[in-house]
Amino acid sequence: MKIKGMFLTAILALVAAFGPLACSEYGAAGSTGVGIGKGHNGTVMEVTVILDGAGFPKKVQFDEIFNVDYAGEMSEATYNGYSEAVRAQAAVKLGTKYYYKVLVLDDNYFDIVTDDGKFVGYSGKAGGKEVANLFDYAKTEGEGLEWYYDCVARGKAFYGTKVSDTEYGFILNSRNAKIPFTTTYQSIRKRYSTYWSANIAGLGLGWRGNVERMENYLLTHGFEGLDTSVNSTGATATDTPNYMEAALRAYNNAKGR
Repeated sequence: MKIKGMFLTAILALVAAFGPLACSEYGAAGSTGVGIGKGHNGTVMEVTVILDGAGFPKKVQFDEIFNVDYAGEMSEATYNGYSEAVRAQAAVKLGTKYYYKVLVLDDNYFDIVTDDGKFVGYSGKAGGKEVANLFDYAKTEGEGLEWYYDCVARGKAFYGTKVSDTEYGFILNSRNAKIPFTTTYQSIRKRYSTYWSANIAGLGLGWRGNVERMENYLLTHGFEGLDTSVNSTGATATDTPNYMEAALRAYNNAKGR
């Protein structure tokens, strides 16, 4: 028993001496980090890295949030499903496409902007700041991009109605709940959408096939010494380097760097 006790004491001493050093190399055990960045055509890239009990990456998940102009477009079926009263306050047909009249982000209302019967974008105020073009603002790194991501990720992005020039409201579903952002691809997030399906001939790996290659590469090779400027993942997406930069940010966040 004495030898076992001495052995245990020695092990605890080693853990106390070297444990923090090992942890700083691989990250805080069991922690999660998220990294975002500007993606293709104004999307927001989101990468989540989860560390296992030993501090090694056990899961890497890529996603993208569609830009606000995608969120503003509605399907013909959705348009036809609304009553005339709702359409008057919330929907409009421009050419062959259908759009929401009002987007609501973090309790800020953004009105649709048109020019000669054509869709231009949305304008309004974000945190008291005038925003002439919501699409441009929401893809601006360091300000709008982070704000837009926060609105969608935290469930603060909905579709609104314009009752009058000064009165706004929300489109409500059959349960009288606000309707969150979506797209004609069935989701505001690419991971759960029908966007760029590999099942369509001639479109290569598709969105999911590309991100799976990047995820698997990082789980196999790790993050230490990762060169984000070189695509060695086997993915064919042109935005692969940007994805890897966002992934590295997520990993560093998981480690508390």
